[in-house]
Amino acid sequence: MQSVLEAVEQYRHDLEKAAQVLRHRGKALAEDAPKMIEDTKSRIEPKTQELVNTVQDTSNVSPAEKPIVNVFGWSTVLVFFANLSMLLGIYFVGPVLSLVFGKFGAFLMGAIWIPLGAHFDIKSQTTASDRIIRMRVLSGALLQGMVMGYVIDRLYLSYIPYAVITPAVIAITFAQAAKFADGDRKKLLGGTIGTAITVNFIWGMISGSLSFVYLLLMLTYAGIAAVIMQLCLNKLKGTEDEREHLYQNALSCSFVIAKVMFFLMFGSYHSDVEAQKHD
Repeated sequence: MQSVLEAVEQYRHDLEKAAQVLRHRGKALAEDAPKMIEDTKSRIEPKTQELVNTVQDTSNVSPAEKPIVNVFGWSTVLVFFANLSMLLGIYFVGPVLSLVFGKFGAFLMGAIWIPLGAHFDIKSQTTASDRIIRMRVLSGALLQGMVMGYVIDRLYLSYIPYAVITPAVIAITFAQAAKFADGDRKKLLGGTIGTAITVNFIWGMISGSLSFVYLLLMLTYAGIAAVIMQLCLNKLKGTEDEREHLYQNALSCSFVIAKVMFFLMFGSYHSDVEAQKHD
């Protein structure tokens, strides 16, 4: 009995000591929190303002053709394989992932950790060749696609645009649009982003897919591409630059996240075919 009392007393002493340590840490954190928040804010605000200024920029520009075509050309490949790997996530990998974490955890992984991981991986590849970096970005796109496929498993959303059309059209039309625009940024954006919207719209009409969700997702893809285009026009100067890969990763990841968000917001657990059978 004495040994039990001694053990209880020891545990009580340890718990009191741990509680005291936690109180000190909590107090220190409370004192440091305002400074940490202010430091974070001071680091984020300039970047945010720079992005806003870049997106709103309408000044004339002399675009570097090759790097921008590279960005949207390889982004087309990334988007294609990311969407293809979504099918793997839905039909094959999903059951395995469900043993590891839930769909909310998978969404956080696919929407935050994988894109950020790929971003910092690109920045760390200071001596790697262009081909190696592109393959690493592709592997990240495949991983994100599989994880996000698991997230939207059992959800149905008919009549959505093919994500790959937007970057593909921009890559194909950029050179001609740049010649036509002759430095006019608005004309250049209209000739590339506008053409992508037009092609998506025509395809929707031909396939009978036009719907509110189709149009909204089509414009979302176009908006993402426009932001990336503005960044490319302002930042890429014709020399080999790691930002090409950063923008490729950003566009591909953003397209996947946008598609998944639309599935979560507008998707249902019954396909249109099943719904028609019940009507």
